[in-house]
Amino acid sequence: MASTASGASRLPLAWLRLLLLGWLFAVVSQTTCASNGLQPLSDADREAVAGYFTADADGFYGSLQETYHALRALEILEQSNVESQKICDSLVGLVQAPHDSVEDAFHVVRIAEVLQCPHGAEVAKVIVPSLQAAVEKAKSLLELHYSVATIAIIKGWSSKSASFNDALSGVFSSLKELAGPDGTWHYTKSSSESSAKAAGLYTFFSFPTTAIAYHVIGHIKTAAIKLFDNLESHDQGVFYFQESKDDASSGGGGTLEATWAVLRGSAALAAVLPAKLKVEVEKVFGIAKFLLTPGLALSATEAFYQLDSLSVLEEYRPAVPVSVQTSSILSLSSNDNLEVAVTTVLGKPVSQVKVTLVSAHCIGADAPPVWSSQNLNYVENSGKYVFHFLSATTDLGKYKLRLEVCSVKSEGHSSYMSGGPVKSDITVISAIGISDIQLAVLDSSTGISDFSAVLEYGKDENITLSANHLQKLRLSLKLTSPSGSPFNPQQVFLKLVHESHVEHLYLVKSSTKGFQLTLDFLGLVEKLQYLSGTYNVVLIVGDMTMENSFVWTLASLDLDLPAAPEGKPLPPEAPLEITARVGSKPEIAHIFRQPEKRPPTLLSNIFLSLTLLPLIGFFIGLGCLGANIKLFPMTGLPGVAAVGFHGAVASILVLYFLFWLKLDLFTTLKVLGFLGLCTLPPGHFILSYLADSSAKQKTA
Repeated sequence: MASTASGASRLPLAWLRLLLLGWLFAVVSQTTCASNGLQPLSDADREAVAGYFTADADGFYGSLQETYHALRALEILEQSNVESQKICDSLVGLVQAPHDSVEDAFHVVRIAEVLQCPHGAEVAKVIVPSLQAAVEKAKSLLELHYSVATIAIIKGWSSKSASFNDALSGVFSSLKELAGPDGTWHYTKSSSESSAKAAGLYTFFSFPTTAIAYHVIGHIKTAAIKLFDNLESHDQGVFYFQESKDDASSGGGGTLEATWAVLRGSAALAAVLPAKLKVEVEKVFGIAKFLLTPGLALSATEAFYQLDSLSVLEEYRPAVPVSVQTSSILSLSSNDNLEVAVTTVLGKPVSQVKVTLVSAHCIGADAPPVWSSQNLNYVENSGKYVFHFLSATTDLGKYKLRLEVCSVKSEGHSSYMSGGPVKSDITVISAIGISDIQLAVLDSSTGISDFSAVLEYGKDENITLSANHLQKLRLSLKLTSPSGSPFNPQQVFLKLVHESHVEHLYLVKSSTKGFQLTLDFLGLVEKLQYLSGTYNVVLIVGDMTMENSFVWTLASLDLDLPAAPEGKPLPPEAPLEITARVGSKPEIAHIFRQPEKRPPTLLSNIFLSLTLLPLIGFFIGLGCLGANIKLFPMTGLPGVAAVGFHGAVASILVLYFLFWLKLDLFTTLKVLGFLGLCTLPPGHFILSYLADSSAKQKTA
């Protein structure tokens, strides 16, 4: 377990619970923000974030800082799989060992505080004296931060700790020199840029007791208000603090860490202010939007900053940002209720609010609002509010709702803000009525009906019609909503399907009397490709708000069309059925060619032996010619060259053998070219050496 430095810090949890977090934002009587855009942490989000934290064999999660981040994040996520006792036992040795930096002591104390380890007196006895000395020697904001904040935690942790007021003497006068004109602070006197994160760290540790804070409260409050003027904005009302470019002194950071530091510091400041900070509610809601941006946490450290910041927003007073989410689909047939879920940014249900449905307008209709100023009823222990939205006056379709969320006064003097009037869309679905369905075959010239049939929806009547090219086919029907008003769905088509699977699709248009379509076969002869035969007459009706969208075969039509003129191209072949296109194909039985007859194995071995005879003859010939290796150099560079040359020649022979076994020609040529280049230098050297040696012997 290693201890690493970090510029991050956290308001002590035990102390935080004692504060009512009088927090930084004033309550406004009327909110003017745009529609709600908060998406709180879901169960899947919690599971994904918890996956960032994995304990080591000793129960820790890496360094001291990483361990604190993990423990605090798991505490917010209400995870209980933490080996608290093992970590607390390990901290005893860390507390009693001498510390080279107050940052180590800072992280040790924070870990012990989260786990509520029973070692407060030991920590105070060992650490406080060194922390008091560190306060006097501190030359930067971070050094003061680690020492002062640690003493503050210990004092809240153990009442037997040393006096905190003595440790803070002279701190505020030193810090004034680091203050910037815009509410930001410098880490050191030599820092070229001020930082929003530094300002958050300053307010974080400067107010653990009111006795010291009050004499500088006016100066600090003014600086804090100015700090919120530095908020960066983004589209859709997102606000955040941007860290300065020159942040080397603090060990890095970023937008998320800077925003976290300001939130934590502002909470500490608000706890000791006699009056609340006047910061716009829109900015609070914008910060909540930033912290809930999908994919914001990309590491365990970022997950801690995100969760801890959200926990501040969830606990602060007097206005907690909440998410308001409505039902997306209601069904008239099941008589659903309109359901509105109100949760905090961490997904906890909220019951101390009053949800009012201000208005509900049907999208695309000029009718007056369906509902106006109706309160929703709270369902116990659910965080959900319900209202019987569906009634006799409610029709299927899309509705735009406008909701208002107002806080109910409670003993904790807490209130909640939804970011202003919440606008939401819902879809009401239902089964429509299909009536007055009539199919008729008419005479083209007179319009007199030669045949007519009235159909009833839902019944398969197997109607058969006959027509020729001098007649017409007419379809009429009525579609009504549950309220009895005419309904115009998104799709109403009539399809003629020939027995050869050739299809023709026609749009059925609406009118004041319902839906009607007339097909004049004389004008459709060419489009029908002169195909006589049996057609299926199919009605298609569909809409996203319909529960009973359907494809219905109305009748069978025997159509007699004239023959196609000479030279007229034949109609295209009928498309294959889907099963014929993607179904199983017939099995292909393949028989390989019978292998050629081969000679017996004995004969092949005899032939192999005969191929080795030239090699044997080669060695015999060398002996007859008097070849020897007496002149083979054995030492020095000539010896190396001789071995390299013969080795390269042997490699070429091995390559030929491999080519005979399995290598292809291209691979063999590539390797052969490389071996040839390797053979040339040693071969040239050794042959030159032997020639020189032979010339010297002859001269001698």
